[in-house]
Amino acid sequence: MHEGRLDDARESFERVIKKHPEDPEIYLNLAPVYSELKNFDKALKVVTTLQNLYDQGYFKNSKYKSGYMVSQFEIDNAFADVYRAARDYDSQIRYLKKTLGKAEGPLSDGVTRTNLAEAYMMQGNYKDAWIEATKAISLLEKSPSRTDINKESSQLKLMLKRLYKLQREIRKKKE
Repeated sequence: MHEGRLDDARESFERVIKKHPEDPEIYLNLAPVYSELKNFDKALKVVTTLQNLYDQGYFKNSKYKSGYMVSQFEIDNAFADVYRAARDYDSQIRYLKKTLGKAEGPLSDGVTRTNLAEAYMMQGNYKDAWIEATKAISLLEKSPSRTDINKESSQLKLMLKRLYKLQREIRKKKE
């Protein structure tokens, strides 16, 4: 996205948060914009604010007007995304590990394990990268959406392709 458009998006989200601080989706959309602008401190502040509001029960037992309800899983993934963008792989891995088992099924856990594999790869930890990639492939190949002819199915194929490529890269690095 062009930097001018990112600034426009940032300004729009900031205006909306001031008017509707009870809408968790706005926080989840603003943090990646700050990350794209390389303003990681602000991105973390946005996700931390979301976490604090969540911890205070601000979003629990009620859905925002749009019907969107935030979960701890999504907040932890938002933290992981900011840390990945900032190339802080230790923190990214810490947050990704928190999400394991809290996902809505094998597809989400497969995506999380794919992200873990890539983070380990970036650290040069090929052993753990291989383990996570193997687990991700196993989960994704068994995912019920694998047989669906929809957007998720094509995303799943791309994710598997990415994992097979990652495994080839790990094999080369190990040699």
